[in-house]
Amino acid sequence: MPTIAELRAATQPASIFERNSGEHWAGRLYIRRASPYLTRLLLPTRITPNGVTWLMILAGLAAAGVLAAPGVLPALAAFLLIQLQILLDCSDGELARWRGLKSVSGVYLDRIGHWLTEGALPIAIGIRAEEPVLGLVAAVLVLLIKGESALVTVARAEAGLPV
Repeated sequence: MPTIAELRAATQPASIFERNSGEHWAGRLYIRRASPYLTRLLLPTRITPNGVTWLMILAGLAAAGVLAAPGVLPALAAFLLIQLQILLDCSDGELARWRGLKSVSGVYLDRIGHWLTEGALPIAIGIRAEEPVLGLVAAVLVLLIKGESALVTVARAEAGLPV
């Protein structure tokens, strides 16, 4: 079983923290400090990095589901589920890097998971605020921004440039 320091060295390269848009602010601030502990717990299990990504998606969609409910407790539960989502999002990549299992399908699943959960959250906020149309509009805007960002990578790849 690797130490936390060994996990950090192997699964949290400097390039992760140097990305301008690829790291959530909470990841930089505190989640990346905790994620190796979860990753270490996952190492002896049979769960795959993609399995962890599916758990991340479920946590994000559950956060949206409870956020739509009125009251303080659902808002607190949504906050905690979002923290879990970010933690799982860090650990799926760490697990993949440790096991050497990076794959196109894993990257795709991670991206589609973000699109699903980040689109669901504004809808939930709109429902909570009793303004579902506003939530839908916000979700469309979020997805347009994500699509525009993704198209930069696609355009560079199709032009034969490094992504």
